[in-house]
Amino acid sequence: MDFALWIKAINITPNSPTGCMLLNYQLLSIAGRRFYPPSSRELNLDQNTTDRSAGHFWAFGKAPFIIHSPKLKERVRMRIKLTLEPQDGKLTLPIHYNHIVQSMIYSSLDEALAEWLHEQGFVYKKRRFKLFTFSKLFGKKVKFDPKNGSITFFGPINLNIASVEVELLESLAVHLIRSKGAKLGEKFCIFSAVEVEFPVEYKRPMLVKTLSPITVYRTVEMNGRKKTYYFAPKEPEFNELILDNLRRKAIAFYGEDTPLPSLEGAYVIPVRIFKRVITQFKGTVIIGWHGLFEMDLPKEFFSLAYDSGLGSKNSQGFGMVEAIKGKSVRKTT
Repeated sequence: MDFALWIKAINITPNSPTGCMLLNYQLLSIAGRRFYPPSSRELNLDQNTTDRSAGHFWAFGKAPFIIHSPKLKERVRMRIKLTLEPQDGKLTLPIHYNHIVQSMIYSSLDEALAEWLHEQGFVYKKRRFKLFTFSKLFGKKVKFDPKNGSITFFGPINLNIASVEVELLESLAVHLIRSKGAKLGEKFCIFSAVEVEFPVEYKRPMLVKTLSPITVYRTVEMNGRKKTYYFAPKEPEFNELILDNLRRKAIAFYGEDTPLPSLEGAYVIPVRIFKRVITQFKGTVIIGWHGLFEMDLPKEFFSLAYDSGLGSKNSQGFGMVEAIKGKSVRKTT
């Protein structure tokens, strides 16, 4: 779709000072296409572009704009894929690198937004939800070194990030453009591209694959000591806890006074399990699962799950899924 037609469709005047602000470089056209940051030109941004009350977001086009319109916030939901290139062509990280990626994301956000997200987030009773998630790192050539507990990526690295707050993705993109990259561990990686994902056509049920493992757990007391039990996808508690987690996220995000559809008959069940993944996150052992899953959820809950992750510990790099297009849904027996 041509960018000018898209602007017309959402009733934004490109040259209106109140509607948007033209930046001084070229970005990509529209969702699904790639944006390459400028190599030499300066990026001039309005000081208020990180104001959370503005409800603004990126619109990528032949000419880029930041649009300040709260009404449009509900119309565009974004998931992005970053491409980062290690300066000397390779990046070595600990096998358990989730905390390094999380740290990179937080350090690449506007300071006020990062503080709000870390200290408050979306609150329901005693629970605080960040409502963003990210994938594992993907590379064309990857080498594991179990003896040294490390993993090495050769060439460009891809990282998928999703959030219910478009401001988070915008802030991240702005920082990476300004800084021309970010540190992953001790290595600086050059920011070379970002792809904006096409919106997923909602349907029930939906087949998805994991981009980062799904984890759900319950703390139980055994022999007088508390222990964390992680449920496997074929245990009934797996589906129950995912739905309960989604319900609490929805109340935190939409508000306690917002009527929500019933989750009766809804489910998230395994179609094919690829593997169990054991991850250490800052000294805590977390067990998750990679695989194909069938999701049957009301639209409000599906959007929330798709943009913030399934299950627990999403902001630590768990529960990101991707819709499988053109595939039939088959339930396991």
